[in-house]
Amino acid sequence: MSGYFAWRSRPTSQRALRHAWLTERIRKIHAASRGTYGAPRVHAELTLGSGLMVWHGTVEMLMRRLARSSRSIWLTVVWRQPSSSGRR
Repeated sequence: MSGYFAWRSRPTSQRALRHAWLTERIRKIHAASRGTYGAPRVHAELTLGSGLMVWHGTVEMLMRRLARSSRSIWLTVVWRQPSSSGRR
């Protein structure tokens, strides 16, 4: 049997299974935050909230694979100086 077919017939690795499980957890946390949590907050939720041991780089990588990023909710405020003639 060639190396390719031997590779194809191997069972799923522990890392791939953990990444699939973490991806689902990340998807749920991101959806619960209405898309506002980025990788640092999702990592904090996983480690501090759920007590999981996971590296922040793993969370960043899995979120990139999911194409998930935090949604910016900042408002832009424009301040205008009052003109001397009273018009805008």
